[in-house]
Amino acid sequence: MQLSPITLDDVAAHAGVSPKTVSRVLNNEPNVRATTREAVLAASLELGYRPNRAARTLAGSRSFLIGHLHGRADRDYILSANEGIHAACFQHGYVLLPEPLLDPNDGFVVRLQQFLQTAPVDGVILTPPLTDHEPLLAFLKARNIPIVSISPEKVRKNIASVYIDEKEAAKAMTRHLMSLGHEKIGFIAGPDDHGASQLRTEGFLEVITQGGLDVSQCPQDKGNFTLKSGALAAERIFETDPDITAIFAANDAMAAGAMTSAFKRGLSVPDDISIAGFDASPLGEVLWPALTTIQQPVASMAKAATLWLISGALARTEDPLRERFDFDLIVRASTSVPRCKRTDD
Repeated sequence: MQLSPITLDDVAAHAGVSPKTVSRVLNNEPNVRATTREAVLAASLELGYRPNRAARTLAGSRSFLIGHLHGRADRDYILSANEGIHAACFQHGYVLLPEPLLDPNDGFVVRLQQFLQTAPVDGVILTPPLTDHEPLLAFLKARNIPIVSISPEKVRKNIASVYIDEKEAAKAMTRHLMSLGHEKIGFIAGPDDHGASQLRTEGFLEVITQGGLDVSQCPQDKGNFTLKSGALAAERIFETDPDITAIFAANDAMAAGAMTSAFKRGLSVPDDISIAGFDASPLGEVLWPALTTIQQPVASMAKAATLWLISGALARTEDPLRERFDFDLIVRASTSVPRCKRTDD
């Protein structure tokens, strides 16, 4: 026996409101009491009601599609962003459409036109490095497509953003390593086109300089946020200065690569060298030793960004919406006092 699909009337009866009220809540219209909205959403979730997107699209000008345009970012970062976007979409009857633009300089206009013709999205979420890609931003703005950027390097007119203080987070990690007694700290930066990576590099250099360390004794190299690139960058750092006692990588994947490079050289982490990362990816938790890192709430940031698009908040303000989220320094077993400064050795 096939069960009948749950209808809007079923949700209304379960929540004790009218079908019109249910429709207003699911369409995220204003002037609905918070308690009523919560009751309708709870009833919808409990009954497993899914709005008919085709019917809703015909009834209005929205497509109920949210696009996530992303480039060559860390895979765990992209998955976390998609998790937050999907949570907001599911809550309000929207659909998430992730679309990779791995090389936005190579015919991205044709690629995007095809995407938008197939999926006329109501708005897009941009994640780094696309958040600072000027031709892409101009393309979307020319077509009046609402945009929310996650962790852009620059604040732009009419583009909302959610972010953490990337520079301050990198400064916190660098201070942590210096507080342990490290004076020769290597740094692995991310790619030049990644705004957040640039801010992390600035934070590292600022603390090193203000702390009185010799920058020439703190070698820097660069990767592309992959494990392999982190391993190669660490190899070059070790060749430049075999006596460094710590490496700070601009993301966890590169930190894991640096750890691999250290092991290949017969070094112990953290006894011979401390290694720290950024992003608090699942990889950092399963490494041995577990990775000291910076945690940013990517899923929560992406959810907040999506709710702005769904609510239409971007159209109700002239100033760009911005929301800063907190970061956390997570100290694990991969960092410790340098061997040369321990009193128990």
